[in-house]
Amino acid sequence: GREVFAQEIRDVFGRRGSIQDITLRISELFSDTLITTNYDRLLEQVFDTGGASGVQVINGVTAMALPDQNKVTVIKIHGDFSDPAHCILGKAQYDAAYGEAALDLHRPIPKMLARYYSSNNLLFIGCSLRNDRTLQVFQATRAAAGDFSFPQHFAFEQAPGQIDVLVARNSELTRLGITAIWYPKGQHEKVEALLSHSKSELNYMKT
Repeated sequence: GREVFAQEIRDVFGRRGSIQDITLRISELFSDTLITTNYDRLLEQVFDTGGASGVQVINGVTAMALPDQNKVTVIKIHGDFSDPAHCILGKAQYDAAYGEAALDLHRPIPKMLARYYSSNNLLFIGCSLRNDRTLQVFQATRAAAGDFSFPQHFAFEQAPGQIDVLVARNSELTRLGITAIWYPKGQHEKVEALLSHSKSELNYMKT
C-alpha cells in the first residue's frame, strides 16, 4: 500500500550513508548551489559540520524558495525522502511536474531549470543528458531564446568506444552549449581526479 511504500522510501534513503571521496571533492568545489535528482541526504551530510546548519534544502516539487545567500543550497528537483508523497517517481508524477501532452516551461521545475541554465555556468556530473525531461527543458529554453547568449556549461562524460559516436555526441552537447570533459570508458574513478584537477585550476586562477 501507499503508506508502506512511503515508509520504505524514508527507511532506505534516510539512512546515513558513507561519504565517498568524490562527494567530498564536490563539496570543496561548490559552496553555492547544487541541483540534484537524488532523494537522499548525502550532499547535506558532507556540508554538515555539526554546528548551526549551513545548508538550505529546497524540495523542488513543493517549494520555489529563493536560495539563501549565506548558505549552501541543495535543490532536490524531484523531491526529498522526508516527503515521499511529493517525490517524482512514476510517469504520472513526471507529467504533472513537466507537462502532460508537451513540455510546459511555465511549471515550477522546468521554470527553475531554465533559469539556472540561462544564468549560471553549470557542471553536470552523473547525468545522462540523453532524451530525458531535463534535457528537453534545455532544448526548449534554447529554442525559445533566439539570439540570447547563454553561459558556457560543462559535463563529465564517459567516452564511447567509437570515434564517430564520440564526434556525434560532442556535437549534440555543443549545440546545447555544453562542453564535454571526457574520461575513458568504464573508468568512473577518473571523475574524482577531474574534480581534484578542477579545484587546482580554480585555485591557480584565483592567485
